[in-house]
Amino acid sequence: MGITASGIGSGLDINSLVAQLVKAESRPMALLQGQQRTIKAKISSYGQLSSALAGFQTAARTLGTASQPGTSGSIDAAALKTAVTGFAKAWNDLRSTVATQTAFNEVTRTGAALHGDSGPTSLLSQLRTTMAGFVAGAGSLDTLSDLGISFQKDGSMSITDSKLQAAIDTVPTDVTALLSGASGFTTRLGTQLTQMLSDTGIVNLRTEGFTASLRGLARRELAMQDRLEALESRYRAQFTRLDAAITRMQSTSNWLGQQLASLGKNGQ
Repeated sequence: MGITASGIGSGLDINSLVAQLVKAESRPMALLQGQQRTIKAKISSYGQLSSALAGFQTAARTLGTASQPGTSGSIDAAALKTAVTGFAKAWNDLRSTVATQTAFNEVTRTGAALHGDSGPTSLLSQLRTTMAGFVAGAGSLDTLSDLGISFQKDGSMSITDSKLQAAIDTVPTDVTALLSGASGFTTRLGTQLTQMLSDTGIVNLRTEGFTASLRGLARRELAMQDRLEALESRYRAQFTRLDAAITRMQSTSNWLGQQLASLGKNGQ
């Protein structure tokens, strides 16, 4: 363990001994710090999810506004198409964010920060269910698909421009009812997203829970650090005393050796 000596003389490498012992005692600290990094990654991921949800919320509001008649009494087709495109993009971005955060790499056998957390996929599923529903009282339009807004097999959203244009040209009142009416899709999504992003929503509750855990780990880390510092001081004091004792023993041994040598010469 770093002890070097000639005969029984002192040769303790105190710094090395103490460092090795403290390192062994520090293993729980390394585990604790790893837990902190994991939780911080989860908090960061929920922050990204919150941003993606807020982006989709903004896109839904924009779509609702664009679907209503302007001062001319008619829908601005160009503005509505732009809003629909933005809506689809915001959904696809949200979906991509969730997929990235919950992914599992089969090659490295490691999961993303929120792998195994049902929260993100649950939010996505709830929104998808809302958008896959029907709206009563929208005339010839019942679903988003009737407006050319549909979902692909992978869950991404696509737009059929010709179908959207036809609805705007032929049944603009129904388009308004379908998207921004009292029970329209953007109205429903607005209520849903507001709840999801509220203080009592899953995003905030999960984040608060992780933050509380992080504070607890930080307190444990401080206590552990204090313990390690005290342990280092105790080890250093013990080895210093041991070094002094060995030095005294060496001195005594040397003296005895000299005395024995002297007696031997006198007895000749």
